[in-house]
Amino acid sequence: MYYEVYIDVIFFLNLLMDFILLISVKFAFNKNTSHLRIFLGSFLGAFLYCLLMVIPIPLGWIKQIIMLVGINIIMLLVTFRIKSFRFLAEAFCLIAIITFMLGGILQWVYMNILRKKYFITAVVLSLIIMALEKFLYTYYKRKWEKICQVTLYLGEEECKIEALIDTGNGLYDPYTKQPVSIIEYQFMQSYIEKNKKKIRYIPFHSVGKNNGLLPAVTVTGIAISQKNHEKQVENIVVAMVKGSLAAQKNYHMILHPDLLE
Repeated sequence: MYYEVYIDVIFFLNLLMDFILLISVKFAFNKNTSHLRIFLGSFLGAFLYCLLMVIPIPLGWIKQIIMLVGINIIMLLVTFRIKSFRFLAEAFCLIAIITFMLGGILQWVYMNILRKKYFITAVVLSLIIMALEKFLYTYYKRKWEKICQVTLYLGEEECKIEALIDTGNGLYDPYTKQPVSIIEYQFMQSYIEKNKKKIRYIPFHSVGKNNGLLPAVTVTGIAISQKNHEKQVENIVVAMVKGSLAAQKNYHMILHPDLLE
């Protein structure tokens, strides 16, 4: 007795489901990562799964552990900029829970596609999921954008202002690899006049401007207040812009999402 296995179909199925799992992690943890990185993580996960299917491993339980644990961890490391074990553990648990909850559906899709049934249905379903993902991304992006109170520690001085938590801020210092927040120059003017030698320039690009440089400094620290929770981060990089960041002037700083992790 033998089973006929279509490796291309298994690869496609795993690619689709890994993409859905990584998108779920992105939404659940409000992570700023590109669709390309999500696709690369999904592709690598599907490739490794298929590779393990054809590689003979004496002990079956070892192969199962690699498939269930190792591949998921590799996908997370490739897709997201993971800086803490806590996020890795929480993201892995979320993937495990979603996989368990969708177990029945996955089994149905797997068995029918493997037997070359309903293949067109599966393709159409994947396109619908892609469209749904785009809608959810837009919806949650608006929901996650929120304003909070922050206190900047500028040497011996303090500055309290409103800041926008923007998941779209992907600016990093190319030298120190630190996340960069953006603030209106007027709130930093006094500090800058006393610390001119500490100014450096951060390259950036945005809509309507391919390349540019923003003056930036490293300040003592920041306290971020959200509801009943406050988080303090030391030695953060802030870049400055002249003029207002918000048309309604309801915030004067854009926080990098990595500061909230």
